Amino acid sequence: MTMTWNAPAAVLTGYARDWDGVWMLVYAAGHAAMSLAAVPGADGDLGLTYASLDTSYALTEIEQHLVDFTNTGVTVDLGPVDLAHRDAAVQVIDDLLAAAATLTARLSAEPDVGAADVLCATRVAILVASARAKATGGAW
Repeated sequence: MTMTWNAPAAVLTGYARDWDGVWMLVYAAGHAAMSLAAVPGADGDLGLTYASLDTSYALTEIEQHLVDFTNTGVTVDLGPVDLAHRDAAVQVIDDLLAAAATLTARLSAEPDVGAADVLCATRVAILVASARAKATGGAW
């Protein structure tokens, strides 16, 4: 049941404080989008599939371009989902991505952040925004 996604998503959002947290939020959202997309009838426009692809690109940006990145975040599977709770599941995915975008903006605005890290954060933010639009049925 999708309703069980709310509690772990809230814990993840509360725990995320640094780039490991951004990675964790983006990973969880991408995995959730792919899990929902795999349910027959849930992804007719392929928006969830493309959203999970954008999250994988965002994860790659974080892993490859942030010099001091050491992934201590956890990989989280929010559990099974069914088509009856699609809208609630999409809302959880959107909430996770929104939290990742907010944290990315905060981390890139810190005074000691170098230009390369800001550029990486910008690419991550663009990919997360794209994933949000695709997952929620927005224009893409």
